[in-house]
Amino acid sequence: MIIGFNSEEGYLFAGMENDTTIPKIKVEKSLPKDLSFPTEAERRRVAAQLQRLYFGDEKISQETLLQIAKFQGEAYFVNSVIEETEYLVTTNDRPVYSYIFGYSGNRNLAKYFSGEPYRSAPGASHADDLFYLFSQGVVPALFENNMIDTMTTLWTNFAKYGDPTPASEPLRWSAASGADPQALLISEELRMTPLRYTDTLKFWKNVYSKYRRKKP
Repeated sequence: MIIGFNSEEGYLFAGMENDTTIPKIKVEKSLPKDLSFPTEAERRRVAAQLQRLYFGDEKISQETLLQIAKFQGEAYFVNSVIEETEYLVTTNDRPVYSYIFGYSGNRNLAKYFSGEPYRSAPGASHADDLFYLFSQGVVPALFENNMIDTMTTLWTNFAKYGDPTPASEPLRWSAASGADPQALLISEELRMTPLRYTDTLKFWKNVYSKYRRKKP
C-alpha cells in the first residue's frame, strides 16, 4: 500500500482559527483523546514539554500562527499516519510505501485558500497532494505539469506493478522497513528521509509509547 501525509497538514485547520478562538488554545487541553495519563500532574508535564517544543518562550497568539499549525497538524494528523505506518510495517509482509508531500506550487489550493501567513509559508497543507493526482475540471494545470507527471507516474506504477518505482525509473522509492522506517519526500527534489523527520515527531513517538490509551 501507499500511505503518507502532507508536510504542513495544520495550515488548513489553523487557518480556521480567529481572534476569539486563538486566545483559548491551550496545549494541555488540546492533547489527542487517544492519550491517557495516570495523573493530571503527568498530563501537565507532557503538555509543558510540547509547549516548549512548538512555541519556545512565546505565548500562543496571532504571532505564532505557524507554530499553532505545526502543533495541530502533527498532533491530530501526521503522528497518527506515522503510528499506522509503523504498525503496518511490523505486522504486514507486503511492501508499505510511505511518502511526505512537501511541494509548494500553484495547485496547492488548500494552502492558498487558508490565507496568510500559511499561503506564503513552505510546505503543503492538508489535501494539497490531491490536486496533483486528480484532474480538477475547471482548474488548469497552472504550469505544474512536472509535479503532476511525477505524482501520477508514481501512483500509476504502483497500481500497475505494485511498485511505484520499477526498474525503468531512475529514482528508487524503497518500502518502509525496520525500526526507523524511511519515506519518500516529494518536493522540488525527490529523496528518501526518515519518517519521523523532526524532533517534535520523535517526541510524539515517546509520548505514545507511554500514554497511548489501551481501552476505549
